[in-house]
Amino acid sequence: MSIIQNEIKKCSKESYSVLFVLPEAFQLGWMGATRRLFQFAKGFHELGFNIGLLTGKMVDPETQSKFDRQFPGLVFRTEHTGAYPRAMDVSAIPRRAWRGIWKLHGEEYYDAQLSYGWASALNVDRIIRQFDCEGFRPDLLWGICGGYLDGGVAADKLANRLNLPWIFELRDPPRGCGLGKDRAAICAEFRRLLESSFRIVVTTRSYQEHLIERFSLNSQNVDVIYSLLEEETQDLGDFAWSSPWHIVYVGSLNEGRSLDPLLNGFCASIDRQPHLRDNSIIDIAGSGPGLVEMETLAKNIGIDNNLCIHGYIPRDKVNALVKSAGILIVAQTKRTSRFQIPGKLFEYMSFGKPIIGIMPTECEAANILRHSGLGFIHSEADIGGIADTLIRLHTDWTARRSSVKIDHNYISQFSPSSFPDRLRSVLPGEK
Repeated sequence: MSIIQNEIKKCSKESYSVLFVLPEAFQLGWMGATRRLFQFAKGFHELGFNIGLLTGKMVDPETQSKFDRQFPGLVFRTEHTGAYPRAMDVSAIPRRAWRGIWKLHGEEYYDAQLSYGWASALNVDRIIRQFDCEGFRPDLLWGICGGYLDGGVAADKLANRLNLPWIFELRDPPRGCGLGKDRAAICAEFRRLLESSFRIVVTTRSYQEHLIERFSLNSQNVDVIYSLLEEETQDLGDFAWSSPWHIVYVGSLNEGRSLDPLLNGFCASIDRQPHLRDNSIIDIAGSGPGLVEMETLAKNIGIDNNLCIHGYIPRDKVNALVKSAGILIVAQTKRTSRFQIPGKLFEYMSFGKPIIGIMPTECEAANILRHSGLGFIHSEADIGGIADTLIRLHTDWTARRSSVKIDHNYISQFSPSSFPDRLRSVLPGEK
């Protein structure tokens, strides 16, 4: 009998509860972090759990309320966004000024405050009072690291107070211990969290192997749970043939992630097939400093009329944009591809459309795309190859024929129907 099951029996509960801890919930885009959070919430619900989420406050109350209503469970908000004095924690500008003070203490201190300052400022007593007001008491804590450690640190603090197990989900390696320059304080805190958590969940096989080797972890305590398809993969539908031909990218453009190769490849394809200019649109939806760079590049190489930048758009518009696509784009740098798979890759596969992966040709994401039958992989330097693929896919689109042959048996491992059993396997007492 598992720890959770013992707690249920002892408390005579009809159902039991999980609390997700993700400080930046709903602020990282619909096709990646947010969608994965909803997938896990749905999976736990199907296993009979009540669902809760602990996250930081958002500056805009109206936006915060809208997202809270969409989450399939109770949302508990802290009164702070990070390790800022209350007077500074009202908008981005004073917070930015306060971060300047952190920098005066040195880069180690600055990065540590960014990584787990929110958790360090967490008022555990206040959070527990919020639980009591809603009649919610978790039996399991699920701390999520999306590049910073604050979700794990906060889950660990609550687990110690409530005497509960907690699971450490690493969606990305932590900044300061895997991403960017290593920081001694962050590496030490990361090791402590790995050792104090009941089990560790990662999103790639390569990162699982790295953690086990670097930190001498028990391989039985580190599990891989890939993201899921939004729904079962369908063969290409008629909607894909609507004109114009849409080349769609959804996601952020930061941390070195760029669509320069795509735009340059598209320009090269036009040089060889001028008619592509007349009925092709490159749609980019998302955020990040790279958007301005894309606008500038498109203008410089003469394809600005073919570029449509949507910025950050809501979930329903994201789905509509992806459904209109003739091609979908996934971009990943050499630095981020080592231990990461873009979450949007799995949602893309649901639509059964060609996917161009601009990434190292030998990485986990590239291998998944190849095996799915949907992927066309090109390195960032392979401008000619990208142009060849665009011409081929446009020719097939014009002839109204599919360019891909989906391997449904391979893709079935990412099916939503298999998720509850996969989730159950990592719960306390199940191994």
